[in-house]
Amino acid sequence: MESKERTRCESRVAGKAWSPSTRRNAPQPTDSVSQVPIRFRAEADLYWEASECCLVHADLLSASKAEQEPGLDAVGTYMNPYIRVAYGTWTLRWLWFTRRMEKLYIMPHSLVNHVAGLPRFNPRRTEIAGKEVQDRVWVAEEGSAAGGSFQEIGRVAGTGGSCGFRTLQLLKHRVRKGEKKWDTMPVPAEE
Repeated sequence: MESKERTRCESRVAGKAWSPSTRRNAPQPTDSVSQVPIRFRAEADLYWEASECCLVHADLLSASKAEQEPGLDAVGTYMNPYIRVAYGTWTLRWLWFTRRMEKLYIMPHSLVNHVAGLPRFNPRRTEIAGKEVQDRVWVAEEGSAAGGSFQEIGRVAGTGGSCGFRTLQLLKHRVRKGEKKWDTMPVPAEE
């Protein structure tokens, strides 16, 4: 993280992100990339999960770039690294201390990320919205033992390619004591 007042980011981090809230002279959308109005959404592909907050920021960035006049500063989503968020009074009491030590957190966080396998591989991270791409997606097939298979298809890339990874998460309706509310389905093996 840069020690600046604003730092460019692609998603919301603990409520710290901001982006311009007004849309001057907003053009009408002329392609499938522009989406007006911008709303929280999910990706439609099975075995592909993406953060709603990241997707809405990707949509904002795409719409802002379409409206940007040549010669202006870069439009984007920025975070202020000097804003701290406390989710409870216990956490709030520690902010005075952690604020002074946060640059030391880089090494332990890097180690935890490495051990946890983060960031996860994202085959869509380099897609450019509106361009034709080849992608492996899960296609459901009646009568198949696995219920479908991964197939190579051509499609137009949307916004938010950097927001997801290959997985399928399920929300449980009945949670027993000691269980988590979310469950992750194993991704079928690609042939």
